[in-house]
Amino acid sequence: MDVLAQFEYPLPVLAIDIDAIEIETPDIFEGSFNIRNTGGGRIIGQIISHSPAVTFHPSEFENKTKILYRMDVNRFRTGDVVKTGAVILSNGGERYLPIVIRVNTASILTPEGINIADVDMFAEYARQYPKNAEKLLYSSEFKNLLTRTHFEFINIYEKTLSDEDRSRALECFLRLSGLKKAAVVSVLQKQLEINILPFQREKYFGRVPIKLDGWGYVNDTVEVKGGSPWLAPLTGVRRALENSNMLTFSVDPTKITERYSSDALRLCGNPRSEVGISVVRRPFISIALNKEMYGTEDSGYLSVNNYTGMNLLLDVQPSETFIVFDAKGHYIAEQAHIAFYVRPTAFQTLSLKKQPKSVTIDVRCMVQDKLIVKRLALSVGELW
Repeated sequence: MDVLAQFEYPLPVLAIDIDAIEIETPDIFEGSFNIRNTGGGRIIGQIISHSPAVTFHPSEFENKTKILYRMDVNRFRTGDVVKTGAVILSNGGERYLPIVIRVNTASILTPEGINIADVDMFAEYARQYPKNAEKLLYSSEFKNLLTRTHFEFINIYEKTLSDEDRSRALECFLRLSGLKKAAVVSVLQKQLEINILPFQREKYFGRVPIKLDGWGYVNDTVEVKGGSPWLAPLTGVRRALENSNMLTFSVDPTKITERYSSDALRLCGNPRSEVGISVVRRPFISIALNKEMYGTEDSGYLSVNNYTGMNLLLDVQPSETFIVFDAKGHYIAEQAHIAFYVRPTAFQTLSLKKQPKSVTIDVRCMVQDKLIVKRLALSVGELW
């Protein structure tokens, strides 16, 4: 036997169970391979990756070892083909491991089970699930999707993320990217007239029907156009749209100094989305004749509306004696018809047939120590 052979030991020999790595992935791919020593002794070494997208664990090995590798292609774009590799160095030799990564279509799986692969799909998702889309907009996952799908307005996207109002940021991103049009709020009733009683102090609460054309973010502001202190919106636009498309407001009679006041509510800062609101304080009483012309043997009545909330005593005084009431004083509640009769003498009748006569009826009453006088005019003559 050769004496030297007794002291010679087999050297380690590096062996791996793959020749190359070639994969397709939309984001992250993980796999493994084994390193063995097919020679003698003890093998030690390390793995050096040529790309930051490819990592190995462990990167240093000894004897038989299972190596895990991870490919992260989020920095690349869909359709890219990444050709790189890794060098395995050891005391048993050196191997070059070629690596080819094909980046295929990226997508995001939402909690609702929807796959989003591009911005058009994201816009549709935002229409259906706006709150969840707001969260997704700010995620790194969505930014990676934009980068890898060659989104041309990435600078717009990055600027919108500076807005703390996520709902508004989502709207800006979609509109500036040409993915949607602005939602428009329309007022369905352009003018309202409100009547309040003379002594009314309780607030009046009203509603205005509105309509949303389109979808997405809307300006929530409702402003009193003229700044009148008696008019106040009770909800913003968004709450109104959620509440059966009704915008609510209040009118405070204690802050109204004129018999007639008007202002407008402007929605979303848009002059085209306004509703004019007029407030008319009713008079203490309103009195009207049932007609203007009466014959010489006619009858009629005064139609009286009392808005004071109190019973009133009316004093009725015609300017001519042939206008006859049943009584001079009339005690009324909310409404009344006070009858009268035309009863001229024979001489007066003859005169009235030749020439109609203008007559007045004065109605007086006291309302909280204030004298109220109403004068009504009528004509009496021959009716043809």
